[in-house]
Amino acid sequence: VVVELEGREVACAKGRSLLDVCMDAALVVGSACGGRGICHLCRVVVDGTSVPAATTLEQRVLGNVLIAKGVRLACRIVVDAPMRVRRPTVNE
Repeated sequence: VVVELEGREVACAKGRSLLDVCMDAALVVGSACGGRGICHLCRVVVDGTSVPAATTLEQRVLGNVLIAKGVRLACRIVVDAPMRVRRPTVNE
């Protein structure tokens, strides 16, 4: 699967967490909990046709407005299809 990380294409195996893909590609994404969904620092903006639905944790932490803008927790997304990812701006 090809994931575009801030304009750079990175190939990865299906089933990997987006946080792991970002870290392996040296895209700095905050994470104090090691991908367990506790710190909520790994926010990214995701664009893709097959992005999985937000988890219950993401809905609680991010809310409908941010999720509608594509903001997600990288540790909660399993990469199964191509997607574009970037770090959020201050307003996101």
